[in-house]
Amino acid sequence: MNLILIEGPELEPVSLEEAKLHLRVDGTEEDALISALISTAREFCESFTGRSFALQTFEYVSGPFFSNCGIIKLPMPPLIELVSFKYLNANGEEIMLIEDSGFYAVKSLEPAVLCPIPATGWPLDCALRPDAVKIRFKAGYSEVPKSIKQAMLLLIGHFYEHREAVNIGGGTVGGGEIKELPLAVSSLLRPFWVPRW
Repeated sequence: MNLILIEGPELEPVSLEEAKLHLRVDGTEEDALISALISTAREFCESFTGRSFALQTFEYVSGPFFSNCGIIKLPMPPLIELVSFKYLNANGEEIMLIEDSGFYAVKSLEPAVLCPIPATGWPLDCALRPDAVKIRFKAGYSEVPKSIKQAMLLLIGHFYEHREAVNIGGGTVGGGEIKELPLAVSSLLRPFWVPRW
């Protein structure tokens, strides 16, 4: 899967004020660090679950239509809006597909699925290239579930307190203990996990 981030979030699911309250930090000296930790925690949680928590624009790049077994699953739910759906034809020309005439979207599924119109199927003139299909879309939550925000806050607190190496399983390296990520993070995120293969 080739997924390109076109436009990142304008707002994080956890605000700087929420993070500072959780960390019990009053001053502004570490605002830049805490803001970076917020983004890091979101990216970790998104990677773990396969979801987009903040409103972002992505481009999904795929091979010819037949390589998708008839349907195209869009990663990083929840899908908010399809921006464009293009493919390269055998002559190398970029062709735009229009929803409800060239394909239809099942947005209620997670991940959302794009299907060809049954009467016509996918276009037969699609180029035999690994980048033949390009779908641009917006994904993310309008309101992030509280358990996701709590997982992010736990991670932010963990990264703030432990500014050295961490791992998932604990253990030691070179005589020093490696701090383990809080177990509650994966427990809070597990219900939001999206199967990817």
